[in-house]
Amino acid sequence: MSEIWAVLEQREGAFHEQSGELLAELADIARRQQDQTALCAVVLDSPDMPSLDATLLTRLGVQRLYLVEHPQLASYTTDGYVSALAWLLQQHTPLLVVTGATADGRDWMPRLAAKLRLPFVSSCLGLDLHNHALFALRSLYEGRAYIQTRTTLHGRTGLATLLAEVRGTPMQAQGPHPSLQTVRLTPDITVGKGLPTSQHLLVFWARLWARRGWLLTRAGLSMHARSAQPVRVCDQSSTSPVASLAPPSTRAACARHTR
Repeated sequence: MSEIWAVLEQREGAFHEQSGELLAELADIARRQQDQTALCAVVLDSPDMPSLDATLLTRLGVQRLYLVEHPQLASYTTDGYVSALAWLLQQHTPLLVVTGATADGRDWMPRLAAKLRLPFVSSCLGLDLHNHALFALRSLYEGRAYIQTRTTLHGRTGLATLLAEVRGTPMQAQGPHPSLQTVRLTPDITVGKGLPTSQHLLVFWARLWARRGWLLTRAGLSMHARSAQPVRVCDQSSTSPVASLAPPSTRAACARHTR
């Protein structure tokens, strides 16, 4: 069974306030897949972490919880998260890995993409998987226009960060709640030695890639990228803002944001 992962932040057993919104977005994506796809949550912490309240996970249809436990994950560090998740992605190949566009998420996700050389889309308003490609809705010109990008995955895992306060309060998953399977893992990681020079260069280019939309916007240019290709810009003043080549779910998300 294919999987879609939500990497959730938590403090002392309580999930970040954006977790529900993130899970609801990914639950919709999982339901739209032609093949059966499981929604999974990933939590990183130390082995002596307080017990998590799994009510939110079961309410929103999460089927599997990966608890990645290591003493060096007791507090957040960039190297710790990148090393642990890189190790986990070497054991599994989910369709999509998404985290919130928080301070931590903006820090470790582009570095993980650079380390594993995976396609990455930052600061998304909405996401969809369709025909082996990742569609993302993003904001341009300080919210005055929106662009839909299409990133061909070629069988690789897609990475993305999702902006908060877009969907609103998540609804409870329809139908019976699936039983939550908890998988405890101890990653083989070493934190604190730093990255080789070649990986530092990859991190630099990943961060530059994540900022390409802002740079091109300031230059007054349209987006042209090899992996993230623009589909159509939706202007708030347009009378037909959602005419595009993207799937219906992504067009609907664009329509919500241009009202």
